[in-house]
Amino acid sequence: MDNFLFDVKQKYNMLIRKFNRAEKWLDNKKVPLAMKEEWLNQGKMDVLTIELSSMMKDYEQLTGIEMTEDEVLEGF
Repeated sequence: MDNFLFDVKQKYNMLIRKFNRAEKWLDNKKVPLAMKEEWLNQGKMDVLTIELSSMMKDYEQLTGIEMTEDEVLEGF
């Protein structure tokens, strides 16, 4: 179980970094709106959100506790 929990944390960390970079890019006023819309229409942010949610559920099932707000936003 420890190895699986480690893998869940590692994958979550990778995904939350991608999500946070994407959010920062989307907030960047220098990036053209059309470019942002094209990226969003590809569903990449949706995929990240779904994967993060899945990792959160896996963590809770393995540990019996919910992730803290800091863990959800920044990872482990």
